[in-house]
Amino acid sequence: MMEQPPSLAQGYRLNEPAVITDQIDGEWVIMNLANGAYYGLDAVASCLWQSLLSGETPLVAGRVIAAHFEVPEERVAADIATFLAQLLDEGLLIAGSALPELVARGENRVPAAPYATPCITRYADMTRLLALDPPLPA
Repeated sequence: MMEQPPSLAQGYRLNEPAVITDQIDGEWVIMNLANGAYYGLDAVASCLWQSLLSGETPLVAGRVIAAHFEVPEERVAADIATFLAQLLDEGLLIAGSALPELVARGENRVPAAPYATPCITRYADMTRLLALDPPLPA
């Protein structure tokens, strides 16, 4: 776990080439080839993920989400800090500017559902399969 909360004022980018992501039928698919895990995002997390990949800072993305859902910015900022820490701990994002080819990918729609804390679900059932080729680090 990270010692300090991540900065909401800086940009983050995909941890390539270890992490690949794409939007399929409106849902984000994220795979960490370094550890063999893949991830699912809920609606708010998907919106946030796209915003981060598009080059927005978590602070700006949080303001948009807070305004859309009419939720206090402080609550959304705290939720985003926790979510961002998970993304960094899992090695999915690293600090830095978004890569230009990712900026235009996917659709970024704020979900119509009520606000919920952004949630990422980790699945590790493919770890053994991915360990076969290429080998995962020991």
